[in-house]
Parts: sequence; C-alpha cells; structure tokens
Amino acid sequence: MNQEIAEAVISILRNFHDKRDGMYFSDSVGICANLDYALQQAQCSKLTTYKLMSYYAIGWEPHTGDENYPIAGYYDRDENDNKVLWVGKQLELRQSLIRYIIAKLEADFIPTSGNYRWNKADKNLMDMWWN
Repeated sequence: MNQEIAEAVISILRNFHDKRDGMYFSDSVGICANLDYALQQAQCSKLTTYKLMSYYAIGWEPHTGDENYPIAGYYDRDENDNKVLWVGKQLELRQSLIRYIIAKLEADFIPTSGNYRWNKADKNLMDMWWN
C-alpha cells in the first residue's frame, strides 16, 4: 500500500463515518465488506481489506479480541427482527473504530499528519495486505 491508496482508504472510511451514502455503501454489511466493495470499484481489489482492518483495529479499546469481528455483538436487531449494523450503539461502535483506524493510517502514511512514520523499510508490513 502506498500513500495514494492510504488516502483513498481514509476518504472512503470518512464517508462511512459521516454520511454512509453513495453507490458503494450498504447498511446491510459491516465496515470491511463496504470497504472491500468500494476498493474493488476503485480498481484496488488486490488490497486485502480484512487483513488491513484487522491489523489497524488492534489496540482499539472496545475490541472484542476476535480479529474477524472486532465490534461487540456485530449487529443488533430492529423491531422487525432485521439486522441493524449502522444504527444506535452499532453505529457508535463503527464510527469509533473508523476514527481509530483513520488516525492510525494517517500516522503511518500521511506525512502532514504530524507523526508520519512510514518508510520503505516497512514494506514487509504492507505486503501482508496484498493477495
């Protein structure tokens, strides 16, 4: 992953956090599946979003400890027994995780973030996110 792709991921995550709109967002799936689909549409489909999200979710305080499902409960149910992933407590948890991941991505990839620490020697870490 390079700075350009990191910036695209951050932009997509900000949309999920703030508006959750656009043709690449579905409220019936979580962060990873939405990000995966959006990146496929942007022709960055080789990026393994689940590995990326799993790696960057480490250290997030509410993390469940399950690398595949860091958000407790994963979803709630509404009055009609439908899954609810982007409403109420589930929305708050997803927004919190998105803010956490954006901050870590910015620190690793965006030189203007103030604590930029990415260098070419860290390429091995990035290679794990590619198929």
